[in-house]
Amino acid sequence: RGLFLRNEACEAFKRMHEAALKDGIVLTALSATRSFNHQASIWNRKWNRPQSMGMAPLERAKHILLFSSMPGSSRHHWGTDVDIHSLDPEAFESGTGAAILGWLRTHGEEHGFVEVYTNDSNRTGYQPEAWHWSYAPLARPYLHALNEAQQAGDLPDFLGFEGAELADSLHIVRDYINGINATL
Repeated sequence: RGLFLRNEACEAFKRMHEAALKDGIVLTALSATRSFNHQASIWNRKWNRPQSMGMAPLERAKHILLFSSMPGSSRHHWGTDVDIHSLDPEAFESGTGAAILGWLRTHGEEHGFVEVYTNDSNRTGYQPEAWHWSYAPLARPYLHALNEAQQAGDLPDFLGFEGAELADSLHIVRDYINGINATL
């Protein structure tokens, strides 16, 4: 309730949720579609928190980018991605979280969902996020269109939030938007 996905992704998530329940697994969606403004509020709050104030702008941005996307670069803007169970990496190391992650890794792709930010040493960008799953049948063509726009010089500049001017020097498109599970 209160979370939104594209219709196709939402229906697939509901089917996956029901399949997981049959196996005794409860998939709780914590976050789904985020508007630019919502992502900007997350980013700006982290940018301006007291513990970040002593950092140089580039280091501050890199610190935020461990787990949060720059506004305009988040897969959550697409309506294809969902955060499941917990936003704490340790929550997936044992118990219920480990069971959920194991189920998702075994069955998620059957429902079209793929873990985005895996623990792959060849992957760039964000830290692993066991909670972040993408509905691949829609997300793959969206990523392809974004990359085509960038190659054609048609991708809009990153604007409208603290530190936006750092996007190019941080290689947001190359290292973060495309720093994903190779199956996506």
